[in-house]
Amino acid sequence: MTECDVFIIGGGPAGSIAAGKLVQEGYHVEVVEKVKFPRFVIGESLLPECNKLLEDANMLDKVIEADFQFKGGVAFQNDADEIRVVDFKQNLGQKWGSSFQVRREVARRHFLPHERR
Repeated sequence: MTECDVFIIGGGPAGSIAAGKLVQEGYHVEVVEKVKFPRFVIGESLLPECNKLLEDANMLDKVIEADFQFKGGVAFQNDADEIRVVDFKQNLGQKWGSSFQVRREVARRHFLPHERR
């Protein structure tokens, strides 16, 4: 059995951010996740406001350095085949006008090297 300071169950956005912040403070963190990666999940396509959370967790520079796919906006299609495009540069006054498509399995290997599955 591996000893750790903090044991986190669930490696979604909240668990991953918590683990990253604790590791930065010097804690030995173990994260367990019941589902294997890669898998389809909602939440890998980040909105610009997520950049603030990443910045607050001292992770935004690492995400930029990891060269994840740039995301400048989104397109939505409804049942009537009408398409609406949202350009992130036309935001509501937030600091960022873009975001990233962050593949969790890549991000987790990059940011959480001690994870167990």
